[in-house]
Amino acid sequence: MSPLSVLPGRIRFEDRSLIGKEYGCALFQRSVSEINGVLDVSVNYRTGRILVLFDENRIDKRSLSSLIGALKESMAGELDKAGPLSDVGKSAPVPGGVAHAVIDMVAHALLPKPLNVLLPAAISTFMK
Repeated sequence: MSPLSVLPGRIRFEDRSLIGKEYGCALFQRSVSEINGVLDVSVNYRTGRILVLFDENRIDKRSLSSLIGALKESMAGELDKAGPLSDVGKSAPVPGGVAHAVIDMVAHALLPKPLNVLLPAAISTFMK
């Protein structure tokens, strides 16, 4: 994996095999962030691009590129198995009564008089 662009303390890679693998990108991002000298890393599952911000006093760009390439190779099997994040981090659905009560409170607090009654009624009709 060769760098697309290199600036002082910043390097960008592209790996098309990461496209569409949301969970794999999150896993890879976590692993790259543990490299000594890496300040921040962002892996985009839509484009397959990897942006790494690093401390040039602790690691040079050539070593960093080698480490990231080796890490990607060693994780290839894990990243291929990893699909979308589907339900990771999602909360349980809110019961209809609770949602209706919250909508009512917000509407009464924020909307002018005629709308604070009409909008919750319209929303509750669509939620059924």
